[in-house]
Amino acid sequence: MAILQKGLILYDFFALIGFLIRGVHRVGKVKIAIFATLLSIGLHSYLSWNYYPLKFAQASGDSLCNFNELFNCDAVAASSFSTLLGIPLAVC
Repeated sequence: MAILQKGLILYDFFALIGFLIRGVHRVGKVKIAIFATLLSIGLHSYLSWNYYPLKFAQASGDSLCNFNELFNCDAVAASSFSTLLGIPLAVC
């Protein structure tokens, strides 16, 4: 049930994004795509940069995205779900 709800939330999110950019001209869509790509590269770079010190026990402090126990990037990066065949998911 929870997976279905998450799937519906993602579907609604992407439907909303599609609705919002429907009236944007082609050049605007390209700019949005470039911005989203650069944002994604930045986030993945940060998450990779955060993963390796945690993996090798060299972390000197909390990461920028540790807000509380529910939203904690260090807990996720230290878990077994953060890698796929030994490669961090932020790199995959």
